[in-house]
Amino acid sequence: MEGTAFTLPLPLINLTRLGGADHAIVCPPDMIMDAHRALESDSDRAQRIADAGQRLVFERHSLAARAEQLAETLSAMADRSFAGGRWVDGNYVVTRRSA
Repeated sequence: MEGTAFTLPLPLINLTRLGGADHAIVCPPDMIMDAHRALESDSDRAQRIADAGQRLVFERHSLAARAEQLAETLSAMADRSFAGGRWVDGNYVVTRRSA
């Protein structure tokens, strides 16, 4: 298998807002070995999950994505509207003051 699929024992973030659970298997901690065995027995599914996770990380956390986030932050600072930045459902959001 080229990519690496993984399981998340707890829903750390709302996966539906990240495009569904196509990039991970979410299960209770006591079911993690069952999830692992399911992926081992279906390498095509495991690869699809790994590929989807890789796409998600590239879209949200690549150098290009960070450059866009920094540009948005600096733009808000330059026009003096910057009121903070935070992560919301896997997306970086710049908060701006109202004029």
